[in-house]
Amino acid sequence: MANNFMNSINGFMNDVKGFIKNDPYDSDIRQIESELAGLKAQEREIFTEIGRLAVEKYGRDQFGEHSDNLQITQDNITAAEAKLQAAIAAKAEAERAAAEAAQTPVCPSCGYRNAPNAAFCTECGAGLAAPAKIFCVECGTEANPGARFCGKCGSKL
Repeated sequence: MANNFMNSINGFMNDVKGFIKNDPYDSDIRQIESELAGLKAQEREIFTEIGRLAVEKYGRDQFGEHSDNLQITQDNITAAEAKLQAAIAAKAEAERAAAEAAQTPVCPSCGYRNAPNAAFCTECGAGLAAPAKIFCVECGTEANPGARFCGKCGSKL
């Protein structure tokens, strides 16, 4: 049975080798294409710098429609950066709200969210159980409510 398995593997490897050609021309072509792509990228960087220097020296007005396109692109960059900052701020606020919500006790009777230190529900008066304390099994540090990883050693809780 082991021989059949090895024969199957060897047959598969021979089939794969048939698809992979060891052609020195292909290797040379890939290497030259890679070199060419790097040189073209370098050329774009140089043209970019020349353009930047030309705009600084002669001003944007000398470049007509290209100047207008540059201004539109720069305005779009500014708008995209503002959207990015707003998205980052929204994420931070959502994470802050989630952390705050994780620390507010929910009434087991009516589902009302109470103040963090409430012992009784302010909506229905039912007793609120204190959240069980969680400790890291690796280092023994008390974890924050809702945490999935230890803040001291990084172990999963």
